[in-house]
Amino acid sequence: SGVAAVLLVAMLGWFMRPPGMAPSSPEMVVRHFQGSSERLGTKGAPSVLEPGLRLAAGDVLRTGAGYVALSYGGFDLRLNRNTRLRLGIDGVELETGEIFVSSGKKQQGQQLLVRTARGDIRDIGTQFIVRLAGGDLLATVREGSIELTTDGSSYLVEASAERARQITASEGGDIHLADAAARGSEWTWIHRAGKAFELEGASALAFLEWVARETGRELVFAGEAARIYASTTLLSGDIAGLDPEQALDPVLATTDLVAGQPANHTLTISLQRPGT
Repeated sequence: SGVAAVLLVAMLGWFMRPPGMAPSSPEMVVRHFQGSSERLGTKGAPSVLEPGLRLAAGDVLRTGAGYVALSYGGFDLRLNRNTRLRLGIDGVELETGEIFVSSGKKQQGQQLLVRTARGDIRDIGTQFIVRLAGGDLLATVREGSIELTTDGSSYLVEASAERARQITASEGGDIHLADAAARGSEWTWIHRAGKAFELEGASALAFLEWVARETGRELVFAGEAARIYASTTLLSGDIAGLDPEQALDPVLATTDLVAGQPANHTLTISLQRPGT
């Protein structure tokens, strides 16, 4: 019958789908927000945000004096103040403002395209910021690399172990590459946009992984004993109001762990027993 034929086609389509094939649209979910932020649906009607809210392609997120953090597939996206971002199936469009992108949990082969009026940014396993300032596009990568395509030309921008790299596409069409800071004032807003770490009951290892991820560093233990200690030591307290850099030493002071002087891309943790 006709119904049986339709069912057969549907079943064949399911079984013949290539293994690991990505869904047509990534899962888009609000993870955290603060201040004045809202969603504009496909019909333009504004609605309030809440953690866990599922978003759809065509939605626009708009921040005023607030911030928003969301997951886009395996990507962590954060919106700075005064930002307008349109969500799509295969990427996002930054209309105004500034966003942070981290691809730490993306699926193999998954990429994110950030479209702007001045050019498109494609991630290549990375952490980066994209900002529209006047008619200029600025993209700063502190981990991995990105590719900017503008006016028919493509530019690969790679971070180094010492410095971040920034590319600017000016309104007049000029391209400028320069070294940039991988942490500091240009990046502190991403901590306000992200969800605060819940210290109570968390392991020292989970806390250190959060610090490393939020600051764009690789977590390194000076020995296996330090790693085991970190994984088995539970923390207590509250670090609300502190960014990862500010929270590191006070939290470790409650343990036998010590952080070495942070290098540009490395956070080294040692075990120091009392009295040693």
